[in-house]
Amino acid sequence: MIKVVGATQKKVRQRLRAKASRFTLVIVLIYVVFLTVALVWGPGTFGDAVHAEPQGGDPGGAGKDDMELRYEYMNYLMTTLALIGTIGGIGFTVYGYYQAMKLPELIEKEVEEQLEEQLEEHKEEMDEQIKEYMQSLEILLENALIDPYHERVVKVTRKQDVLDVLERYGELWGVHYYNAIFQYYEAETDEEKWEAFKIMKQHLREHPGHVRAHVFLICWYLTEGALKEAHLTLVDLLDHDPYICYEEQLLSLIEWYGDPDSVRDRNRSLFRAEKRIYEMEKRLHEFRNPDVPTKLEALLERMHTNPDLELDQELLERIQDPAIWMRRHLLPEEMELDETRTA
Repeated sequence: MIKVVGATQKKVRQRLRAKASRFTLVIVLIYVVFLTVALVWGPGTFGDAVHAEPQGGDPGGAGKDDMELRYEYMNYLMTTLALIGTIGGIGFTVYGYYQAMKLPELIEKEVEEQLEEQLEEHKEEMDEQIKEYMQSLEILLENALIDPYHERVVKVTRKQDVLDVLERYGELWGVHYYNAIFQYYEAETDEEKWEAFKIMKQHLREHPGHVRAHVFLICWYLTEGALKEAHLTLVDLLDHDPYICYEEQLLSLIEWYGDPDSVRDRNRSLFRAEKRIYEMEKRLHEFRNPDVPTKLEALLERMHTNPDLELDQELLERIQDPAIWMRRHLLPEEMELDETRTA
């Protein structure tokens, strides 16, 4: 709207300048015509009287009449020029007043005309986009609505429906997310699986706050044994929502515990997220006290000391080491720095 108004103001001013140029040209032409008439008609009229023979044979009378006629002719010219200047001044004044009064009205009229023109141009395109958008939603909702009655058909066509939506309206929120999920779980080769990772990461670049997409990506990395990538994805998720550090179901996945060093790095990131929570809640002094377990620390203790973890004995003993899950060991420098500041 602002761009339209700005362009319209510029266009109207250009139009008014063009009108002013034409008006000025008319005034100049009128000046030229008046001067031409005055200069042609004046000498013809007064010249005859100047050069006329004096009446009564009085030589002195001719000189007197000649001077008087010359003065009258000069007065005539001055009066004519003054009249032309007055008429021109009145014309410019009226035109200036017209511009000042009509400019807002002209701009408003021009804006309305341009908006109507642009709306008319885009109306058909917008209608088509809305139609495609609604059809895409209907395709995705159809599965949920008819699932209890046509389960076999739904399972066969579900992925194809997502592909159809991608073709119809690729900008629809979540369509790349659904496509990545089907791509991963129906993949038959490693290349197809990594294509699912690529699609999901593209979705997260466009929608970085989508928690469930992060969770899917973390689970896929864990399944493929990519613990470092799973940890980095978890860190990104914690940046958007630090309260994820309390999600026991996500943290208790057995794939996390294949490498104690990776678990230690993961837990350190979890405690940093929890510290942010304590800072936001104005309870940082509680986090600084290493003698009182935090909510996350109690959760990690229960998970790491669980004797039912399906791990070999050596790995189980390493996982149960408090240096892996206690914040006084994972964030010693930050804890000491906080205690020094408190002191």
